[in-house]
Amino acid sequence: MYKLIEAGMETFDVVLNLNGKDVLVGYLGTAKERKLVVNFQYDPTFLAGKNFFNISPELYETPVIQYPNPKKIFGFMEDSMPDRWGKALIKRKLGRAIDDLDALLEIDDFARMGALRFYNESGPLSQNSNIPTFKNIRELQSLVSKADDLTADLTELFDPGSPLGGARPKAGIMDRGVLKMAKFPKNDDGYNVEAWEKTMLDLASQLDINVPKSEILYTPLSKFGVLILERFDRRNGHRQPYMSAMTALQASDNEDTSSYLDIVEFISQHGEIEDAQELWKRLVFGMLTNNYDDHLRNHGFLRGETSWRLSPAFDINPSTDTDHHQLSIDGDSHDPNIDLALSLAGNFYLNIDGANAWLSKALTLLTTQLEATAKRHGILVSEITAISRQLNYKNLGSTS
Repeated sequence: MYKLIEAGMETFDVVLNLNGKDVLVGYLGTAKERKLVVNFQYDPTFLAGKNFFNISPELYETPVIQYPNPKKIFGFMEDSMPDRWGKALIKRKLGRAIDDLDALLEIDDFARMGALRFYNESGPLSQNSNIPTFKNIRELQSLVSKADDLTADLTELFDPGSPLGGARPKAGIMDRGVLKMAKFPKNDDGYNVEAWEKTMLDLASQLDINVPKSEILYTPLSKFGVLILERFDRRNGHRQPYMSAMTALQASDNEDTSSYLDIVEFISQHGEIEDAQELWKRLVFGMLTNNYDDHLRNHGFLRGETSWRLSPAFDINPSTDTDHHQLSIDGDSHDPNIDLALSLAGNFYLNIDGANAWLSKALTLLTTQLEATAKRHGILVSEITAISRQLNYKNLGSTS
């Protein structure tokens, strides 16, 4: 074993699961004193092997000890750990404040995002998975509804819920041998959030936008729906390497300098042209439907044979509390400006005629199908009227 990790640091093997087989990638060193310190070293066998790809763009492709810079942890760590919802569950389980290492190592291994795994001397961490089945949806929803009650026992929610990103309540479930994700309504939701996401996914899929398979269901516990999504980082039961756009661009949360053009540049260097074209369609679809929660963690990539491919679109939902995109369009504007998007089509490898043709198709679909699709997914007519009247496709001139 070829390790240079410094003395006094706890070491974990970083393993990549490819086609169901674990391949040693390198070594993660960690130390906790007043603050968390981490470093990483690639294993030379992986570097020289046919399966090699850089798991995090900030890493040099060399078997030396490396430290994250300027962030405190590596991008591959961030992509392998949960966000607010999962971290809240971990904090609840441990009964104390947590750090990034807790978030990385305490979650359920089976449901972890992507294809990286973390081993100690005993093997994979947190490998005793307890992922419920589809029939347990009602019980999971009941637990989610008690999440704000500090006295409630949420033990059965920890394994399925802790590995997942995002802020909204969710849990992993097994459905006939397929790992899926259930997104639940929150106690304070003012509208049928998950049914709207299902509506947007269905419409996007008709506009050449790749989305995960999904369904909406209702239980007696809420008038709002539960969204069931297939995990796009799993294929035929195997884990798929995943990288967020945040990691791809070596950016940080709450950073205001990245843009859609930066994602296109990454695709130009590491991906495929058709993904750049689809990204433009996602941008404009978001403009037309007020999907403004489009920060870098809500874009991602799956590893293909030789390149990073745009992951299926996710977290697509009308925003009711803001009027601008979180991610800049061009490095300057955050406004839903269709004219600006059309002027940038060439940057996304689309000619203007093709861009206008797609826009016309999108406007026709939204005008004729959005309200019927929303109704089909259980959204009340009064809510459809209230939300759809705010959407930009209703008045294209207001977005220009």
